Amino acid sequence: MVRSVRGGGTAPARDADVPPRSTGRLAAQLVWYTVIGVASTLAYVGLYALLRDVLGAQLSNVVAWVLTAVFDTSANRRLTFKLSGRAGALRAQIEGMVVFLIGLAMTSGSLAVLDVVKDQPSRALEIGVLLAANLAAGVLRFVLLRVWVFAPHRCHRDAA
Repeated sequence: MVRSVRGGGTAPARDADVPPRSTGRLAAQLVWYTVIGVASTLAYVGLYALLRDVLGAQLSNVVAWVLTAVFDTSANRRLTFKLSGRAGALRAQIEGMVVFLIGLAMTSGSLAVLDVVKDQPSRALEIGVLLAANLAAGVLRFVLLRVWVFAPHRCHRDAA
């Protein structure tokens, strides 16, 4: 579709059904973030389940979170937010760890509440509670990564 422009030229008309570029970028980010999140969550749950009987619930939660944090932040930096190179990588890992600590507090808190509410919860119930807390933490993590850690105005400054 083409519309007239002053001076006799033409310019493409904006079709109301075509999403603006930022909406397309957000959709792509959500897809990559979800793929990485599923992989990280599976690794987290697997590590938690393997370590639970040896380390206990809280320590297993911490170890599983920390071991998956670096992978998750690196993968999101490269695939979700399309950043590469060394510029800003260390800052992103440090800030990503802060974001992960918030998620860790959410999952640790959920385990603590479960322990108060239910004496000797089953492993399945523990993992279900952790998955729910992990989902809530994941939504918060995406927002914080997008508006803080990998915000375009901060990442362009890193590259300069």
